[in-house]
Amino acid sequence: MQVAVADRAELPSTWKADSIPRADGLGSYDDAGRLGSQAAEPGWRQAVADALARASTVPGVVDALIAQATLVTRSNGALLALCDQRTAVLRLAASRGAAVALMDGRESIPLCAIHPIAEAARTGRTIVESDSELQHRWPGLGDANRYSGIGTLALAPVVVEGDVAAVLALSFPPAHVPSETLHERLSVLTQLGAVALERAQLGEAARAAAEAKSAFLAMMSHELRTPLNAIVGYTSLLADEVVGPLNQTQREQLHRVQDQARHLLSLIEELLSLTRAEGGPGELQFERVTPAALVEEALVLLVPMARRKGLTMEWHAPPATIPLVTDADKVRQVLAHLLSNAVKFTAAGLVQIETREVGEGAHRAVEFIVRDTGPGIPMVDIERIFEPFWQGARTHAQRASGTGLGLHVARRIARLLGGDILVDSHPGEGSTFTLRLPARDE
Repeated sequence: MQVAVADRAELPSTWKADSIPRADGLGSYDDAGRLGSQAAEPGWRQAVADALARASTVPGVVDALIAQATLVTRSNGALLALCDQRTAVLRLAASRGAAVALMDGRESIPLCAIHPIAEAARTGRTIVESDSELQHRWPGLGDANRYSGIGTLALAPVVVEGDVAAVLALSFPPAHVPSETLHERLSVLTQLGAVALERAQLGEAARAAAEAKSAFLAMMSHELRTPLNAIVGYTSLLADEVVGPLNQTQREQLHRVQDQARHLLSLIEELLSLTRAEGGPGELQFERVTPAALVEEALVLLVPMARRKGLTMEWHAPPATIPLVTDADKVRQVLAHLLSNAVKFTAAGLVQIETREVGEGAHRAVEFIVRDTGPGIPMVDIERIFEPFWQGARTHAQRASGTGLGLHVARRIARLLGGDILVDSHPGEGSTFTLRLPARDE
């Protein structure tokens, strides 16, 4: 795992007890020599847990753990090295104060090195060594010129799922006497740190997987769309009899090829819409638009489909112009999804669309309401219809093919625009989908 090295803010070389805030927020430590073993310090564990819980990334967890370790142990320096088991290397993630000297200016050290951090990682045991022991076990650390600020060194492994994921190193000044509670505090810090670090690593892995999936879908969608556009173009030339006359059977079969090619293009466009929506709002192009014009432009695409199915389409235009400032292209895309679904899932009857203004003042909104006389949706499935790739009962999916992305993408777009999509539906009574957008007028 690669983690960027955090800024190494140097701590003061001399600490004053009355200047160090307690982790539980109840004042300051009053023992300049060490943390009292009898001090109750209620809430310090919760303070550490809260600080780590607020961190959502690996660098954030590292910074929080370093800060909390310094506070609750009164060390004059802290360092965290992350263990990369694949390369058998410990990489510096963050450091502050006297502990900076432990890495000798390096960004990493091998696990096999004769070094206290490497030993803690190899053995998985907590190490606390005084000045005389440091000189005996690691002669380099006894060099007064380089490690004058370190009298006692404490190292604790952070274990995630049985493997050492990191090593926390704390340095204490030569006059410091290790507290009787130091081992307990190190245990709490490393246990809470392990939970936070694992959560952050899983979150980053999930985000990376989502980004990779979106990039793959976008790439494949573009690659598939290119040959399909060529198929549509050449079949159009054939249908127009540019290269020669067709008989009735040939013409019918050619139309089927065109219909299927256009259907595939629509599925690919849904995949592209999904990747764009998951990528965030991007650049929203807000402009003053007329809701009625947006509906009419969407209807142009759907009326021919409705006529082929023998459906009636009704458009109830608003009595007056409703002011609306939004991204016109994205609203048209959502309306096309809603109208397409209404036509697709309605075997016979009626599809209606209505536009109206609701609310007052800052709560004004514009609603685009699409009603159909289709099979309706069971209450248990109302929210599931917005899940990606979910298509409802198999009998419905057989009658109306698709990716199951349309409503998922439509709701994401609606929410990017500050609105939402509402549903009212009952089996056998049809469905009503309402696109509600804030009625911004500037």
